[in-house]
Amino acid sequence: MSDNVNFYVQIPTTLSVLSLSNLPDGTGNQDGCPSGSFGIKISIRYQVKDQAGGLIQTDKMEPQETVKNEVLNGTSLGDPVPTFTDIGPSRITGTSQFTDSGGQFLDAPYGNCQPFAISSYTFTQVIRVLASNQNPYVLKTNNVTLTGTTGGTGTISNGGDVQSSRP
Repeated sequence: MSDNVNFYVQIPTTLSVLSLSNLPDGTGNQDGCPSGSFGIKISIRYQVKDQAGGLIQTDKMEPQETVKNEVLNGTSLGDPVPTFTDIGPSRITGTSQFTDSGGQFLDAPYGNCQPFAISSYTFTQVIRVLASNQNPYVLKTNNVTLTGTTGGTGTISNGGDVQSSRP
């Protein structure tokens, strides 16, 4: 005789954006763009979700990214992060190599600033997590467009859940 046991395994499949915030102007460790520069830098808080849309609440996932196809004002800059690399920690407080106990993480700084007008800046970011079993799960692709045509201003968008502007 055997017992049937039903169990549910959570598989990381998507990310949802919980919050976006513009990093303040300045040149300190927590700042985004220098005052008067062109462009924008933001922070994005993500939540990892499973195949049923449920929250995966564990601090055992390692968010990683690639950044490819970077183009600034019509000039290809190549692939600045061609292979998967940890998203955190960075110089911004709250970033970490792993998700927090709620399955969340902060991606910051995010964007671009220049001392000249940005008519068009684009890149493709792919985000995955390594689960505790070291299996990689691709969760999101961001096709990002950024502009900053006047000093002290900028807009950033992935055409969906990431959109912000400065000031």
